[in-house]
Amino acid sequence: MIDFSAFRKTAKGTLLIELADKLIILGRDGWLHSLAPRPPESNWQRIKTEKFAAAPASELRHQLQSEFGPEYDIFSTKSFLVVQPRGQDERWPKLFEQSHRSFISYVSKGGVKIRCGIFPMVAVVFPDESGIRNEFDRLHIDVGRVACLYSVTINRVMVHGGTRTGTVMMTVRHEAAHQSAFNSGTHSRINDTPHLDQRGQRPAV
Repeated sequence: MIDFSAFRKTAKGTLLIELADKLIILGRDGWLHSLAPRPPESNWQRIKTEKFAAAPASELRHQLQSEFGPEYDIFSTKSFLVVQPRGQDERWPKLFEQSHRSFISYVSKGGVKIRCGIFPMVAVVFPDESGIRNEFDRLHIDVGRVACLYSVTINRVMVHGGTRTGTVMMTVRHEAAHQSAFNSGTHSRINDTPHLDQRGQRPAV
């Protein structure tokens, strides 16, 4: 385990990658953090007496409620914790859970080996476009105008409920598929995705 500081808070995690110019740390909440390896910029220290353990759903639920406040409810499904404006029904939680099950079923039939993620997947529904833009600014996510986004760094899908057109819902399912892929071992959160070369073949590894 490692103690470190991020977003003005102290947290714990495990060291995934140690390079000359940076460290990649996986927090107990599933976030990836990039930190400087040496003083004076470094803000971490090793804890030799503790083994890494992901935050359980109950702890993460409390953390999310504290983060988003009383204006939001936290819904639990088998695979997700869904943060959404208070008073809404379960349409969003059901959508995310159904999308994840469909993804797992599809890739499993293709022979892809699936593993169970150690973190509950988190989806956040904002009431309108301004709400999601404010969250992007808070997290320093630099993107254009979007209705839905999966961030590999914070391992969250974020969407605003200002519109539910067919095109937007297709985008939501697409971004949810990214989250499912990165949490089932289909994709890696710390390696680049291979690209096809000029002959249409994957480069040799």
